[in-house]
Amino acid sequence: MQTRLRLIRLMTVARLRAAASPPWLLFGGWVAMAVLQEPKLLRRFGIHLIDDATWTGALFVLVTLLLAEGRRPARCAIAANLTVLFLVSLLMGLVGMLADFGYQAATLGERLWQAASFVVSWAPLAILLTTRFPSGTVRRAILIAVVVMALLLGSMHSVALRTAPEPRVLVAAAAAVIAALSWTLPGRVFIRKPL
Repeated sequence: MQTRLRLIRLMTVARLRAAASPPWLLFGGWVAMAVLQEPKLLRRFGIHLIDDATWTGALFVLVTLLLAEGRRPARCAIAANLTVLFLVSLLMGLVGMLADFGYQAATLGERLWQAASFVVSWAPLAILLTTRFPSGTVRRAILIAVVVMALLLGSMHSVALRTAPEPRVLVAAAAAVIAALSWTLPGRVFIRKPL
């Protein structure tokens, strides 16, 4: 267990170092622009630019971190990607809470729900990005198509969870996570090999 935790920590640190500071600077600048241009009048109509900016900025940081380090051992790749996803979602909630202190600011519970929604929405993408690209062009095209579908599903789930969170959206997001796991881990978790 300690070996796995150490490997996950090393992979996370390697990604943070490989990405360096540009994604963090862009994230901070993006949120600062949203803070400066958000009129408080729009909040009465349900438009929260700060929340939208933290969500999209965190997605940019997440994708940058997941693609920053190409060398990753297959042993704990899923756990490392999910750890990065969890840390980015916590950062998103913290930055959103620090940047939004005005009229009708979100509560701590709402920030935690946003962070959990971010994790549930983008977990399939984080899981699928652990798959190594195969050698054949057809297999590579199929894998790219599956990753693009995870990106589209994540965007649909994130919009649905942010606007009107319903149990069926959570079930759909959980089904997408299970599908990503079954694609990434064939024969080990959900699909048994024939005897």
